[in-house]
Amino acid sequence: MTSTNKPSGHSLAFVALGIAIALGFGAAIAVQSSAQPGNSEIGAASIISGQVQLQGRSDWSGAVVTAWPTGVTGTTGADGFYTLPALPVGTYTITVEMARYLDAERVMLLVWGANDLPTVRLLAGDANDDDAVDIVDMSIIGGKYGSTVNPVTERADVNADGYVDIVDIVLAAGNYGSASPVTWP
Repeated sequence: MTSTNKPSGHSLAFVALGIAIALGFGAAIAVQSSAQPGNSEIGAASIISGQVQLQGRSDWSGAVVTAWPTGVTGTTGADGFYTLPALPVGTYTITVEMARYLDAERVMLLVWGANDLPTVRLLAGDANDDDAVDIVDMSIIGGKYGSTVNPVTERADVNADGYVDIVDIVLAAGNYGSASPVTWP
C-alpha cells in the first residue's frame, strides 16, 4: 500500500469545523457521511439573513421570519434585520409574518455559509390578519377612527403609533385588494 497524502473526507470535515469555530459557526456545523467512503459533506452551516421593512413604520421590529420545513424562526430588530442560523443545506420556503401586515414568502436553495436575502417590504392594512386587505379591515380601522389606543394590542392601529387616524386608513386603502404573499424581489 502506498500513501497518497490526499486528505480524507473526515479530515476535510475537521478542517471545515475548525474554520467554522473560528468564524463563530461552531454550533451550526454538522457532518454527514454517506455510505460510500470519502463522500462527506458539510450539512448544517447555512445562515440566512436579510431585512424586513414594515410599510408606514420607522421601527421594523417584531416581524417573524421562518424557514420551512424546519420551523426555525427569527424576529426582526428595530432596523428590520434578522438572522436564521444553523440550517442544513437544502431547499426552504422562507416566510415573513407580522400582525396587521400581508405576509411574504420565498423559496430558496441554501448553500453552505451565508445566504443573504433581498430586502422585503410588507404591505400594511391587514387588520384582521386574514391575508387580504379588504372591506373588513377598513371597517375595523373606521370603527376605531379618532381613538387613542394601545399600539401593541389594537389591530386598527396599523402603524402602531398609538392613534387610529388618517395614516392607518391611507395605508390600508393604498393596499386595498392586495393579498398575501407580497412580492419578495
